[in-house]
Amino acid sequence: IALVPIPDSAEIPATVSSAQTRAVTAPFAARVLEAPLAAGDAVTSGQTLIARLDTAEFDLDLITTRSEFAATALAREAARAERNAAEIAALDQEVERLRGRIAYLEERIASAEIVAPIDGVVTFTALSDLRGATLRLGDELVRLADPDEIELDLLIPQDVVARTQVNGAGVFRPEFDPSRRLEFTLSSRSPALDPTDPLAGIRARATPADGADLDELRQGMTGIFAMDRRLTPVGLRVWRTLRDAVLLRIWL
Repeated sequence: IALVPIPDSAEIPATVSSAQTRAVTAPFAARVLEAPLAAGDAVTSGQTLIARLDTAEFDLDLITTRSEFAATALAREAARAERNAAEIAALDQEVERLRGRIAYLEERIASAEIVAPIDGVVTFTALSDLRGATLRLGDELVRLADPDEIELDLLIPQDVVARTQVNGAGVFRPEFDPSRRLEFTLSSRSPALDPTDPLAGIRARATPADGADLDELRQGMTGIFAMDRRLTPVGLRVWRTLRDAVLLRIWL
């Protein structure tokens, strides 16, 4: 009986994700004036508006600073006419300080219009709850995923671990069309159970094979990742299951 060959396949729940993600955060503390994006929206680098922040405080400060700069520059010219070296030196320093302050304020006002830093898809946004609210410096606005860097997040059940192998080939059957077969490779696998998951499975990732057609896949889609079918003796199958069960308990 131990030598009888049986199909030795593994079917694993999978979620489409991106290998490349980018978080966009608030450049300074300010109130949100405009936030047009929602999860799932596509964005274009340097063009798509993520958010527009209130700059009223910076605008007023800029007007005041420019006025001070003009007055200081005139005072410096008057000191030069009188050839007052000490006053000229002090006013030179003040002019440079005000020039730096103006550059800083102009940069802050320009950065209030936040645009997408990369081409991608919005996978998370808190902006729908933040319109009209005041952000803090560093608050996350959106998270973007590169649609060209697709991979699969896997949660391998304990009883299936023995039938998986890193660098092993398999196919992804998306839930929206189970008849499709997209080739992927199991690229990495955690050495221990995920204690935060109620199913206590093994976290793993799979990357697409060269030439795989991924045009219809989007972040968050689900499906089944199936490792290649092969025939394995019953005895070997039982031995692997017992071995992995013991090793998992040791790691925990």
